Amino acid sequence: MTLFLGHCHASRGEDQMRLVAAALCADRPEFEALVGAALAAQGYRLDWAEDVLPAGPWVARHPAAGGAELARSVHAGRRVALGPMMALAALGEAGAAPDQNWLQVEDLGPVEPLDAQFGVHPKKSAPDALRDALFGQPAPSDAEREAFGQDIPPLATYAVLDATKMPYLLTSLLESSGLRYQSLFQGEAQEELGEHAPYLVELKDGHDFTRRLFTGPDGIGGLWEKELGIFIRSRAGFDALRKHLRKFTRVQDETGKWFYFRFWEGGPLGEYLKEHHEDAKAYVQQFIGTQTFILVSQLASCAQAFSAPVPLSTLPDKQRGGWPHLLQDFQAIQLKKFKRNLADSLRQSFQPFGELDPDQGQSMLHPIVDHALAFGLDDEEAVENYCKLCLIIGQPPENFEDLRKILKGPQHQIDRTKKALQLVNEKLAK
Repeated sequence: MTLFLGHCHASRGEDQMRLVAAALCADRPEFEALVGAALAAQGYRLDWAEDVLPAGPWVARHPAAGGAELARSVHAGRRVALGPMMALAALGEAGAAPDQNWLQVEDLGPVEPLDAQFGVHPKKSAPDALRDALFGQPAPSDAEREAFGQDIPPLATYAVLDATKMPYLLTSLLESSGLRYQSLFQGEAQEELGEHAPYLVELKDGHDFTRRLFTGPDGIGGLWEKELGIFIRSRAGFDALRKHLRKFTRVQDETGKWFYFRFWEGGPLGEYLKEHHEDAKAYVQQFIGTQTFILVSQLASCAQAFSAPVPLSTLPDKQRGGWPHLLQDFQAIQLKKFKRNLADSLRQSFQPFGELDPDQGQSMLHPIVDHALAFGLDDEEAVENYCKLCLIIGQPPENFEDLRKILKGPQHQIDRTKKALQLVNEKLAK
């Protein structure tokens, strides 16, 4: 027998509850039978169980859900344990209230690109760390069971690749690959932007083009460092997936303004999926659907898989009036990246900052950057110069008359901050 954990939904009359349950059993049906009996003894009915996995993988996926402690209470003499029940919000027309743990994020570990693979047969299509995530056939999720019924198709592997990264070259490679592909744009947008459009490609295990996407500079014809896009696992089929993704190439925010949602850029998408505003949850859930998004950071050599295995019938309707907080969320992501890059630059170019503990440096830098932006600086080099001024003199430089005149001058902000920094360094040298 195996120790399993799962999220469970139970009800008693109009009361709807959610809990984590643990059971020592042989498989999922026995898990549901044991948990159902334990709930029935308390007057509840088990409505459904989701994300039922062996305890190890489950705890790794949901480290803060209390599963580890619950699992330790289960043994041969006590084969089932129920965690605390949490009441769900009242139901509306959309169904059950959104699950706070609806988004599953799986770290796929450090990822090293493929090399030339001389003498290797058969050659790998993807790094070992990504092999199962990209080409495995895991058991269908509850969302997939609900969406496809009993006749569940196998998982296929797709990429959404950005032709902007290789104008005129990527489309030629796709055309000669023999793989099925199609732009997510169509009509006038495709005619005007075809060489800068996102392309949906169905990848095949063992195919040369697939291998090139994961081959680094030590290989032949590798595209790894181009960071061309994102990867998707889906049972929906090529046409259905393209139709779904096309709904999100342009989205409207709550003010009525339209934006290109460049979800094929994995870095910003990963940040957004983890940090979006609570009010946007329904939109993000609808975007992910039954798919798994695999986002690879080639520069950081790591990857994460994002999925939302919640039955679609339980998802709330999208709010009227457009996608909430979309612009603000992405501005916050850009600011976070800006601060991170600035900290890295200062550690290299400014010795006093480089000598600080990284956490101490970050906590010191963030309010200075916010102050620089409020002062009207938005160029990265100008903000970096302003931060150096603050770190040297220990307070905002505009507190000093001579520096304030320079910083408020008519020159470009880079020239102004350079001039102010030069003045401070000259005074310190005397």
